[in-house]
Amino acid sequence: MALVSLLVLSPVHAQEPAPVVHAYLFYSETCPTCQTVRRQVIPALYRQYGQQFHAKAIEITYSEANYRWMQDALAAYDVPEEEAKVPILFIGDQYLVGGEIQAELPGLVQKGIDAGGVAYPDVPAPADAPAPTARFMFFYSPTCPHCAYVEENVLPEVEAKYGDQVSWEAYDVSEEINYRALAALGELASLPADARGAVPVVFIGDEYSLYSLLLGQIQIESFLDTAIDWYLDVGGVDVPEWSPQLFELAESPLTDPTAQPTPTGPAATPTPSEAAPIHLAYFAEAGCSECDRVGNLLNVVQKRYPNLVVHEFDIIDDIGINLCLSEALGVPEKQRHDAPTIFVGDRYLVGDQIQLDPLIAVIEPYAQSGAAPRWDSCTGEVAVPPPAPWWAVIVPGLVDGINPCAFATIVFFVSYLTLIQRKGREIILVGAAFTVAIFLSYLGFGVLLRQLLASVIDLVGPILKPILNVLTALACAVLAVLSFADYRKARRGRVRDMSLRLPDRLRRWINRTIRKSMGAGSLNRMLTASFLTGIFVSFVELTCTGQVYAPIILGLSNPAYQGRALLSLTVYCLAFVVPLIVVFAFSYMGTGSRQLGVFLQRHTASVKLVTALLFIAISVWLLYDTLRVWGLVGPLLA
Repeated sequence: MALVSLLVLSPVHAQEPAPVVHAYLFYSETCPTCQTVRRQVIPALYRQYGQQFHAKAIEITYSEANYRWMQDALAAYDVPEEEAKVPILFIGDQYLVGGEIQAELPGLVQKGIDAGGVAYPDVPAPADAPAPTARFMFFYSPTCPHCAYVEENVLPEVEAKYGDQVSWEAYDVSEEINYRALAALGELASLPADARGAVPVVFIGDEYSLYSLLLGQIQIESFLDTAIDWYLDVGGVDVPEWSPQLFELAESPLTDPTAQPTPTGPAATPTPSEAAPIHLAYFAEAGCSECDRVGNLLNVVQKRYPNLVVHEFDIIDDIGINLCLSEALGVPEKQRHDAPTIFVGDRYLVGDQIQLDPLIAVIEPYAQSGAAPRWDSCTGEVAVPPPAPWWAVIVPGLVDGINPCAFATIVFFVSYLTLIQRKGREIILVGAAFTVAIFLSYLGFGVLLRQLLASVIDLVGPILKPILNVLTALACAVLAVLSFADYRKARRGRVRDMSLRLPDRLRRWINRTIRKSMGAGSLNRMLTASFLTGIFVSFVELTCTGQVYAPIILGLSNPAYQGRALLSLTVYCLAFVVPLIVVFAFSYMGTGSRQLGVFLQRHTASVKLVTALLFIAISVWLLYDTLRVWGLVGPLLA
């Protein structure tokens, strides 16, 4: 059975392109040459040109009206009597007979497309000619809401639109034989492993046209009508002749090299009264299409094992249980906190490993003895992959706070307060408002970016985290090189030539904003202006200070760090504003902006050197974290 060579997924659900070449193909079911043309020549052209080629297949043996239709075409094209035989194809102002079709049709189709398209021959069908019909296969699950939508909305509309011209065969995949048939169909159609067995599915096509598999509610609702129209226009479509063999194939499943040997066919399953319960932990996530597939698969397996008890957990809310079981069973770190995941006894399956035969393989050993709910022992705090230690959060925050980008703004702010003769208590209050605004803005930005990264990693899967780690580590390595170059420039007194500095245009913009907002007025007005200025300045400075902050946020983006992340970001932002607090304290005690400026000039080189070393450390940490996730190194920190 050469299904693999026959199954070619077509773009019949795409919008019909132009130009299009149309032709009539008259054939007989009893003609061997006709079968060669229909099974080999025409499908090859469909694969090449898709909807740009329509060859309406018209069978003449069992329809007197279709026979008259061919006679009309023979007369219209003035075909000699000796050539009036099937198969015969009419295209444009030409006709091809027998072997000519295979030899000349490809060239005529290309020529017609190049010319802007070719209409059907001007030979209308007799009024009593049979209408073409279309039949397709529909796979569904009674517990699948998307399947219910297709059954209640899409299929009734198809029936109303096409009437008797369209019909379908429905297969409930909660029956194991139907699930196996769908999974085999998905494998033969080269669907990814995590999509095989997913429903709803419409499979339409036969040996004489193209095969099209529509997966999911959106594809079926959007493209089924277009597919049906195409198949009807080329003469109709039936379910494949090999469809019975598909179910025979389901009785003898395709070999899965990753699966353990499992029983096939009907299983002699013990009844619940004589077998202990098999407790299975199933970790899913809202909006996870692969989880929907696994949910349907579990319904199938529960019919084989009536004593199977499925406990569903949310991968986000119940991350502690997932990590506890992962640790106990030795799940690789790159597969932890992932959905879907299944644990039963001392075995587990993750993601696209969860297929019917592998799932049966992990359950079968417990068919008689049962499996206890192992997660009952998961109490108390569960160790998660270790985040960076506290010093790795505090030190970058302090270094970032004395970054020349940020420190220059602080110096200007203090000098302007001095210029407008603000002293003592006013400096403390205005400085406090400015500092609180900087702190809250940085913290808010960090929380939002961390949540975004965690959500994207959770959506895409754990594989995204090491990819982001490597990219950020490379960026940090580049920043380390630039920071070291800036260190050398600063040592030579060329501070204005540094690469990683706030652009003069932004610096002047910030200074202008401070001057406008911090003019004369009441203390309350000054406090409000100081707070708003702090918010504005913090976001503008992110173009410079964010170079350190962003990698720290990425390091805390693991979905398992939900609680620790907020505290770590708070500590980082507190460390970031410590230099600001110190500057305002010195200003309160009489230190002038000139002295602060001299301090900045004197220590810029040192700060740049420390920043370069910090970028190197962050890069090394991210690369280590990537190797740890891939299981190539062990944890350094408990």
